[in-house]
Amino acid sequence: MGGRDLYRTRCDESITAKQGEDHQHQQQQHHHHLFTDSIMKTLCFTLGLLLLTICCCNAIPTALKFNTQPVNCCFSVYNNSIPLKFVSSITKTHRSCQTQAFIVQTIKGRQICYDETFGWALRAYNRFHNTEGSGQLH
Repeated sequence: MGGRDLYRTRCDESITAKQGEDHQHQQQQHHHHLFTDSIMKTLCFTLGLLLLTICCCNAIPTALKFNTQPVNCCFSVYNNSIPLKFVSSITKTHRSCQTQAFIVQTIKGRQICYDETFGWALRAYNRFHNTEGSGQLH
Protein backbone atom coordinates (compact mmCIF):
# COMPACT_ATOMS: atom_id res chain seq x y z
CA MET A 1 0.00 0.00 0.00
CA GLY A 2 1.43 3.26 -1.02
CA GLY A 3 1.26 6.57 0.78
CA ARG A 4 -1.73 7.68 -1.21
CA ASP A 5 -3.67 4.56 -0.51
CA LEU A 6 -2.90 4.85 3.21
CA TYR A 7 -4.04 8.50 3.18
CA ARG A 8 -7.21 7.59 1.30
CA THR A 9 -7.95 4.76 3.76
CA ARG A 10 -7.45 7.07 6.75
CA CYS A 11 -9.59 9.74 5.09
CA ASP A 12 -12.28 7.16 4.39
CA GLU A 13 -12.09 5.97 8.00
CA SER A 14 -12.22 9.56 9.22
CA ILE A 15 -15.21 10.36 6.99
CA THR A 16 -16.95 7.14 8.03
CA ALA A 17 -16.28 7.93 11.72
CA LYS A 18 -17.53 11.50 11.22
CA GLN A 19 -20.66 10.24 9.47
CA GLY A 20 -21.20 7.76 12.30
CA GLU A 21 -20.83 10.53 14.88
CA ASP A 22 -23.22 12.77 12.91
CA HIS A 23 -25.76 9.95 12.63
CA GLN A 24 -25.44 9.19 16.33
CA HIS A 25 -25.79 12.91 17.14
CA GLN A 26 -28.90 13.15 14.94
CA GLN A 27 -30.41 10.12 16.69
CA GLN A 28 -29.69 11.68 20.09
CA GLN A 29 -31.31 14.94 18.98
CA HIS A 30 -34.31 13.03 17.64
CA HIS A 31 -34.69 11.12 20.92
CA HIS A 32 -34.22 14.35 22.89
CA HIS A 33 -36.87 16.05 20.72
CA LEU A 34 -39.32 13.17 21.28
CA PHE A 35 -38.60 13.25 25.02
CA THR A 36 -39.16 17.04 25.14
CA ASP A 37 -42.44 16.73 23.17
CA SER A 38 -43.62 14.04 25.56
CA ILE A 39 -42.83 16.19 28.58
CA MET A 40 -44.57 19.23 27.05
CA LYS A 41 -47.70 17.20 26.21
CA THR A 42 -47.81 15.77 29.73
CA LEU A 43 -47.26 19.21 31.25
CA CYS A 44 -50.00 20.82 29.14
CA PHE A 45 -52.42 17.99 29.94
CA THR A 46 -51.65 18.26 33.68
CA LEU A 47 -52.09 22.04 33.70
CA GLY A 48 -55.36 21.76 31.80
CA LEU A 49 -56.63 19.16 34.25
CA LEU A 50 -55.58 21.37 37.16
CA LEU A 51 -57.43 24.38 35.72
CA LEU A 52 -60.54 22.28 35.14
CA THR A 53 -60.38 21.02 38.73
CA ILE A 54 -60.03 24.56 40.07
CA CYS A 55 -63.01 25.75 38.03
CA CYS A 56 -65.15 22.85 39.27
CA CYS A 57 -64.09 23.36 42.88
CA ASN A 58 -65.03 27.02 42.69
CA ALA A 59 -68.39 26.28 41.08
CA ILE A 60 -69.55 23.48 43.38
CA PRO A 61 -69.76 25.50 46.64
CA THR A 62 -71.80 28.17 44.85
CA ALA A 63 -74.16 25.57 43.40
CA LEU A 64 -74.53 23.89 46.77
CA LYS A 65 -75.31 27.20 48.42
CA PHE A 66 -78.23 27.81 46.06
CA ASN A 67 -79.54 24.25 45.91
CA THR A 68 -79.17 22.72 49.35
CA GLN A 69 -78.64 25.38 51.98
CA PRO A 70 -81.91 26.34 53.69
CA VAL A 71 -82.07 30.03 54.45
CA ASN A 72 -84.09 29.79 57.67
CA CYS A 73 -85.16 26.75 59.63
CA CYS A 74 -86.93 26.57 62.97
CA PHE A 75 -85.72 24.28 65.74
CA SER A 76 -88.30 25.27 68.32
CA VAL A 77 -91.74 26.86 68.00
CA TYR A 78 -93.66 29.46 69.99
CA ASN A 79 -97.20 28.64 71.11
CA ASN A 80 -98.66 32.07 71.94
CA SER A 81 -100.09 34.43 69.37
CA ILE A 82 -99.01 38.07 69.14
CA PRO A 83 -101.04 41.07 67.96
CA LEU A 84 -100.96 41.28 64.15
CA LYS A 85 -100.00 44.96 64.35
CA PHE A 86 -96.53 43.81 65.53
CA VAL A 87 -96.01 41.50 62.52
CA SER A 88 -94.00 42.95 59.63
CA SER A 89 -93.84 39.74 57.56
CA ILE A 90 -94.50 36.03 57.73
CA THR A 91 -92.87 33.33 55.59
CA LYS A 92 -92.74 29.56 55.45
CA THR A 93 -89.56 27.64 56.22
CA HIS A 94 -87.75 25.99 53.35
CA ARG A 95 -89.10 22.56 52.38
CA SER A 96 -85.76 20.94 53.29
CA CYS A 97 -86.03 22.05 56.92
CA GLN A 98 -86.74 19.28 59.40
CA THR A 99 -89.59 21.26 61.02
CA GLN A 100 -92.10 22.87 58.69
CA ALA A 101 -93.12 26.15 60.27
CA PHE A 102 -93.98 29.81 59.77
CA ILE A 103 -91.35 32.44 60.55
CA VAL A 104 -92.91 35.66 61.82
CA GLN A 105 -90.78 38.79 61.57
CA THR A 106 -91.83 41.45 64.09
CA ILE A 107 -91.59 45.19 63.49
CA LYS A 108 -88.70 45.24 65.99
CA GLY A 109 -86.77 42.67 63.90
CA ARG A 110 -87.37 39.63 66.10
CA GLN A 111 -88.09 36.29 64.38
CA ILE A 112 -90.60 33.94 65.98
CA CYS A 113 -91.30 30.42 64.75
CA TYR A 114 -94.77 28.89 64.78
CA ASP A 115 -95.70 25.32 63.89
CA GLU A 116 -97.40 25.16 60.49
CA THR A 117 -100.51 23.67 62.13
CA PHE A 118 -100.81 26.45 64.74
CA GLY A 119 -104.15 28.13 63.85
CA TRP A 120 -103.14 31.74 64.56
CA ALA A 121 -100.00 31.46 62.39
CA LEU A 122 -101.92 29.81 59.55
CA ARG A 123 -104.63 32.52 59.58
CA ALA A 124 -102.01 35.28 59.85
CA TYR A 125 -100.05 33.84 56.91
CA ASN A 126 -103.18 33.58 54.74
CA ARG A 127 -104.36 37.09 55.65
CA PHE A 128 -100.90 38.57 55.21
CA HIS A 129 -100.37 37.03 51.77
CA ASN A 130 -103.90 37.62 50.47
CA THR A 131 -103.90 41.33 51.33
CA GLU A 132 -103.07 43.60 48.39
CA GLY A 133 -101.34 46.94 48.66
CA SER A 134 -99.02 47.70 51.54
CA GLY A 135 -99.31 44.32 53.23
CA GLN A 136 -100.81 45.89 56.36
CA LEU A 137 -103.45 43.93 58.21
CA HIS A 138 -106.41 45.82 59.63
